[in-house]
Amino acid sequence: MDDADGLAPTEAFGLLSHEVRFDIVRALAAERRLNWERTGLSFADLRRAVGVDDAGNFSYHLDRLRDRFVVERDGEYVATYAGMEAVGAVLQGTYTERADRAPERIDAACPTCDGAVRAAYEYPMLSVSCPDHGVLFATSVPPGATTGRSLAALDGGTLSAWLDGESRVVRTERR
Repeated sequence: MDDADGLAPTEAFGLLSHEVRFDIVRALAAERRLNWERTGLSFADLRRAVGVDDAGNFSYHLDRLRDRFVVERDGEYVATYAGMEAVGAVLQGTYTERADRAPERIDAACPTCDGAVRAAYEYPMLSVSCPDHGVLFATSVPPGATTGRSLAALDGGTLSAWLDGESRVVRTERR
């Protein structure tokens, strides 16, 4: 399947499969995340950031990324939306990690029976369940976010908002 510009998804991912190309996009994404403006790096600064000595080799890899993952504006190279998303997915562990976690008791109560609830992470879903009422809440969480955090901390306040009635969720009753 090709996108509107005729590039198949396998080709798009293939462009990033070379270490130098991925490092180019990662360096530009890091630069953009400094202030979230469309700023980038000059050719020389980008080559230095990636650590490639051969300018010709570097130019070849940079050219392969142009218009899809990198654009040139005012003498600087800038990560595109696709570039930012690709790097973000890799850094979040979307393609590189799998981190299922056993259920654990969290400091919350079932809003129906006031009973204890447990959180579990089964890639890619964080869920909160009551033994009597089944799944109370579920949301997707990138695997990289699970590293070094308790299950209660993973949802970033979404569970608390739900328990306070501030968010709509679909509850499934246990049968």
